[in-house]
Parts: sequence; C-alpha cells; structure tokens
Amino acid sequence: MGVLLFLLGLLAAASGGLKLRARVRSLLGISRLAVTETAVGVLTVLGSGVGLADVRPLAWAVVAVALLLIVVSSTAHVRKALRRREKREASEAERLASHLQDVESCRG
Repeated sequence: MGVLLFLLGLLAAASGGLKLRARVRSLLGISRLAVTETAVGVLTVLGSGVGLADVRPLAWAVVAVALLLIVVSSTAHVRKALRRREKREASEAERLASHLQDVESCRG
C-alpha cells in the first residue's frame, strides 16, 4: 500500500505541476485544481513516507481523493484548452475577413 501511495502521489504532483506550467505558459492563469492536485500529490508522497499506509481506511480515502482530483483536474484542463483554441480560431477567421474587406475596399 505504501508503494501505491508513493506512486499515486508522484503522479498527482507531476500532473498538477505540468498543468500549472502549461497554463502559465499559455497565459491562461493559475488553476486552483492544479494547485490542489500538486499539494495533494506532495502530501500523499510525504504521507507514504511516514506510515499513512498503516492506517488502511485513511490510506484508501487518500487514494480515492487523489485519483478523483487527477481526473477532475485533467478534464477541466482539457476543456479550458479546447475553449481557448476555438476562441483563437474564431478570432483568426474574423481578422482574416476584416483584412480581406480592407483589401477589397482599397482596390475598388
């Protein structure tokens, strides 16, 4: 059980950290879910080192919470990225149409 907690904690910490990095680099801001995921991951890794696995019900609760948080955070991250891409493509089409209208007005 200790190894499961350790690996799940590493997964949550790495996943949350990568989501934070991606959101900051793409100027989307900081995600509270990603911060929480990273914190839960770090606490799970620390808990696995101090004997959290010996308290079985609590250990399974931590596993369930960490897995749920990873799934919810990943879903939210993907949805936000898709919305941003759609908004950017729509803006690009509008700018192209505006440019083409300007070119037509200059010609005629």
